[in-house]
Amino acid sequence: RTLRKQLFFSLGNDCIDIKFLKNVIFLISKKLKIKYIGIYFPINSEISPLKIFKIKKFFDLKVCLPVINADSLKFFPWNLGEELYKTNYGTFEPKNKNLEVIPEVIFVPFLAYDKSFNRLGYGGGFYDKTILKLRTISRKKINSFIAIGIGYDKQEIKNVPIDNLDQKMDIIVTEKKIMYRKKI
Repeated sequence: RTLRKQLFFSLGNDCIDIKFLKNVIFLISKKLKIKYIGIYFPINSEISPLKIFKIKKFFDLKVCLPVINADSLKFFPWNLGEELYKTNYGTFEPKNKNLEVIPEVIFVPFLAYDKSFNRLGYGGGFYDKTILKLRTISRKKINSFIAIGIGYDKQEIKNVPIDNLDQKMDIIVTEKKIMYRKKI
């Protein structure tokens, strides 16, 4: 957390090149029929995925935000500027929770990552359980689901400690590179 905070102060949370995001979404959209893309509203020193709003019109995407539900996340449509509600976890959720959607792609923040596409989160397991659930749903639909970890390049460590509940990222995007686990 300390390293990420230092990177946040030196690089800012808006340092991901919009061309990186556009290329990632372009490659994914060629493989998948994407309707919903899940992002998070950045808190603390997380890198912001909000640039997705600048490119979503090119791909006819709808953006959704996660809402904590028991031990995993549900997603609801959200447009930039719509009112958000601050949770007990310090995260922000859309106030309008009328229509739950299932995203084909989600952006996931991390504290650290490794070359094996493991990520270290905050320890609650919300994203890991959600990713497992979304991968299971996509297999039933004969579709694919993609989890994209997003953070600073210097957050890479040699080995992220993992257990059997942890889910690997399919793609990792930093301000310096894009790493693909799956061939897209």
